[in-house]
Amino acid sequence: MAFTGNDIKALAESIVDDTLIEEDVIENINMALLEFAEVFRKTDTQEITVTDTDAWTDRTAGHLAVLKITSGGKDYTGKFELTYDRAKIKFPAVGTYTITSLIAPDLVTSLDDTIEVHDLFKPGIAQFVGAYFKLKDNDQNPDGLRMESKALSMIRRASSLIAQGDRRQGQRVPIRR
Repeated sequence: MAFTGNDIKALAESIVDDTLIEEDVIENINMALLEFAEVFRKTDTQEITVTDTDAWTDRTAGHLAVLKITSGGKDYTGKFELTYDRAKIKFPAVGTYTITSLIAPDLVTSLDDTIEVHDLFKPGIAQFVGAYFKLKDNDQNPDGLRMESKALSMIRRASSLIAQGDRRQGQRVPIRR
């Protein structure tokens, strides 16, 4: 089940017992999406055909860390180079490579936008939005700092639960899509 910025706003307002400003909620949701991109575990692939081993190839915008590379249907364990900003990649051999990268979720521009992460992250993101409401005027607000710490814990725990997968006595249960 997907959730929207409006869902986060309503939950955050119930946490802080106050009305939040729409622009602040959008800004804080986007801050959470960028700050916790690695724990949301969203990935995407890009296929690159290398014909010139001296040329840099643009990576797809929004692709962060390289998680896996395959070539010819097999895992590629050879060398590759990235520019300092990770926007370009270069391989030392001609071939076709499929790069699986960690990506940041799409940012929201409206509270009606769907937040493209697992539902388990909803309470943690709402806690984060509420924390930054409390920290807006005073970055040492004890309630805000406590809520920020709780948000981090909730988001990391949700990520851990997702990473565990389903298990039955020593074996994994395949997930069908």
